[in-house]
Amino acid sequence: MAQAESKSEILARLERGEISAQSAILALADGPQAEPESSPPSLPVAANHPGPVLPSLPDGPSVQTRRERLFAATDRVRDWDPRNMVTLSPPPRPGPWPDGRYQWLWQDFDHPVHVDHALDLADGSGLSVVVYEGDLNMTGDEGSLRIGAAAFDLRIGRDEHAVRMAAATGTLDLRVPRAVARIEARALPGDLHIRGLRLQQLRVDAESGDLRCEDVRGDIGVRVHGGDADLRGIDGDGVVTVSQGNIRVREVRSNRLHLVAGGGISLTLDAVDRGEFRCESTGGDVELVLAGEASCNLSAEAREGGTLCPSALPWTDLTERSSLTLKGTLGNGGASIHLATSGGRIYITNR
Repeated sequence: MAQAESKSEILARLERGEISAQSAILALADGPQAEPESSPPSLPVAANHPGPVLPSLPDGPSVQTRRERLFAATDRVRDWDPRNMVTLSPPPRPGPWPDGRYQWLWQDFDHPVHVDHALDLADGSGLSVVVYEGDLNMTGDEGSLRIGAAAFDLRIGRDEHAVRMAAATGTLDLRVPRAVARIEARALPGDLHIRGLRLQQLRVDAESGDLRCEDVRGDIGVRVHGGDADLRGIDGDGVVTVSQGNIRVREVRSNRLHLVAGGGISLTLDAVDRGEFRCESTGGDVELVLAGEASCNLSAEAREGGTLCPSALPWTDLTERSSLTLKGTLGNGGASIHLATSGGRIYITNR
């Protein structure tokens, strides 16, 4: 496909059936040229390794135009709503499969395939899921692992203690039972929405997309590049790193939380008297809202041209206060809160 083709020309060729949706998406992304239609898909293949291996990401535009790269497919096929999904017949073979750890179940490069399928899991199972050029939604549920998908490519593999999934270009909705103890989820690129999970450990990696995480119990590790992270109702220790975006956290039930952002950070704490909380921004403002009674040792540091903007607080002991540093005790101490910014401002308010 010629590089000089405009978006309208690409869409016109797609409508006439001269090129596939996969080729149109690559062209709109201004990435590598699509492979001939007879070539095998450039998606993961079975291998003896613990998780999926993804193809190299195309050299495309930034996160602001990610959804534009899916326009060719969504404009042509408008029934991606999970409510329109149907169960495929015949159903797929149960795993594990003799021909490898993974198995291609559904694939169609011209139209997204709708899937509604369930897998029974043993207690303590792990789940590893990757969505390439699409969105991932995970919701806590009972019973089986319910898989809903509208994707051009989807594969599922399993062994005795784990399920591994890889989807490409579309939407993947998972109803996750409490039998799952550990989850590793990645969207490269894409948005993630996680809600109502009860597990031991959650690891999330979002590339060029946003993360929204609500009502999750378990230790969490989050890395977001090129988007924002919004967390609410987290019950467990956590580390959240956002390299080019903002972090917002509220309704915290954690005892240990470490937030690192290239943009701004907003942390709201209700009544707090124990635990350790750290907010570090390398290029934005930090806001701490003490929405309830606080008993803590509080410190703040503004570097590289930053400044402190605290409101009046009910200090029990104020040991240091200036435009750059702040140290003191609220109530009887107990919790530890540290705020730091490089070049930004630190706001501390008490409601």
